[in-house]
Amino acid sequence: MAGVIAIDGSLPWQDAVVTLDGVDYVIELAWNTRDSRWYLSLKTAAGTELLMGVAVVVDYSLLSRVSWSPDAPPGVLMAIDTTGAHAEISEMEDLGSRVQLTYLSSDEVSDG
Repeated sequence: MAGVIAIDGSLPWQDAVVTLDGVDYVIELAWNTRDSRWYLSLKTAAGTELLMGVAVVVDYSLLSRVSWSPDAPPGVLMAIDTTGAHAEISEMEDLGSRVQLTYLSSDEVSDG
């Protein structure tokens, strides 16, 4: 089953250790007021930068830029609009409420 990553949309910057397909990663999210957009960074637990400042876009595989890397999570990380409207994030509080950051494991993707 897809895993939703807990986000507190009231905090403009946050980081957390998340386990994706059994491997720990550090995820960082930062809200940019001027752009009205969240930006995502992802590192290995050892600190290797995989993604830095990628815009969180609804219904887009956020890991597509690093799928070539052996250090990258093998699944799919997406921001999903839970209303089904596929509307982009426009308010800081959208992420973690209307829009969920969701990880599909490599098994879920291959069964797909």
